[in-house]
Amino acid sequence: MISELIKSIPTLKKRWFSPSLTMVICIPSGITEVEMRAVKESAERVNGKEVYLIHEPMAAAIGIGIDIVKPKGNMVVDIGGGTTEIAVIALSGIVCEKSLKVAGDVLPMILSIT
Repeated sequence: MISELIKSIPTLKKRWFSPSLTMVICIPSGITEVEMRAVKESAERVNGKEVYLIHEPMAAAIGIGIDIVKPKGNMVVDIGGGTTEIAVIALSGIVCEKSLKVAGDVLPMILSIT
């Protein structure tokens, strides 16, 4: 999907993507090893020389300034378009996590019913 997007916009590829790229890609918590490998290989096919995969809750925690290195646990709830990612983060890692298939795409409908 990533490679198809970039191929469909040739001028974007020439302007934004140098021959050697470092990429950081956010992935859902519930992703399988096969899916992770597919994401990484897709990025490498479009000149990603260094490709890093980071779980969405970890990226969200870093993005809002949580000190993920401390031994204090922080719960992060990331409500996306198709999934809700819930994780407890401490000591630079995800202690426990859960990925739900209920998210922003159906939450308005659920809230209007109740």
